[in-house]
Amino acid sequence: MSNNRQVQQAVFIIFRAMAQAASNQTNLYSMDVPNILRRMTNPSEQELMRRLIKSVILLTAGNQEVLRDPELFVDKKGMKTYRDMSSTHLMSAHVVGLNLSARPTKEDYVDAKKLLPIFSTMSVGPEEFDQFIASRPETRLDAPLISGQYGDTVWRGIHNMRLEAAKYLVNLDQWDITRSVSTSYDRRTSYNFSNKKVPVGSANYRGPVGILLEIDVGSRGLKVGSLSYFAEAEVILSGYLTIDSVEMEYVAAGSNNPLKETSLEKINQLIDMAIEDRDAGLDYRDQRVKGEGMRFDIKATHVQMETPDEV
Repeated sequence: MSNNRQVQQAVFIIFRAMAQAASNQTNLYSMDVPNILRRMTNPSEQELMRRLIKSVILLTAGNQEVLRDPELFVDKKGMKTYRDMSSTHLMSAHVVGLNLSARPTKEDYVDAKKLLPIFSTMSVGPEEFDQFIASRPETRLDAPLISGQYGDTVWRGIHNMRLEAAKYLVNLDQWDITRSVSTSYDRRTSYNFSNKKVPVGSANYRGPVGILLEIDVGSRGLKVGSLSYFAEAEVILSGYLTIDSVEMEYVAAGSNNPLKETSLEKINQLIDMAIEDRDAGLDYRDQRVKGEGMRFDIKATHVQMETPDEV
């Protein structure tokens, strides 16, 4: 393993240790996270840790459109600082040199776009995690860090999707999430997000469809957990998703009870009918397949990418 890769893997494991320590804390003022940053990192790891923390903050609380395309960045007066966008647990990031009073720059978003896909496709097994923690015995913690506290499945909720976009996605054999996306160990949070409604006719409305993705990830992904601004069981994931199964839930004419369909051929026919009825301007009561309330439960398996040495 190259020196760059060793530093990279060390920072990945230490960040996961921070997330676990934050989730263990009942006292927000516990010193576990700052002690991990102060005592578990060496000088060669601190710069990369600082960059990674900034990147995670930008994904969880920054401008998502700018993260996708940093050329959209506009330096505005009154922009939020890193302190404004950080969880309580990350207020100790000054330990590795993060200026929490600074505002994000275009260069920060460029760096985040580069770093997040790398760290969010990495993995660490229980044995490697335990061995690494044992190799840094100078860290003094209120609660022990142990392996085995991570699930093999994460969820991602998507809402406000157009019928055409839903049809395109359910027919793919593989989804590209190489730009990095937020997922969660908490199914309920993701399910509720997939059912979130945007008022028809509003400026933000795109479509009626919701999707709940259930993803088999094994030990991969960058666990953020309570380090997230929103204190969710968040996991950042990158790579590709192989689609294993699709289940559609919809309401047909003459019924208020949801029906389910798993045949992809039939699902395509039903989506086409909903599009035709929408384009014909039919009233909701007259639509053969209701677009509103249509949702999909999709099971997928994460496929790992090659992780470059240079970060």
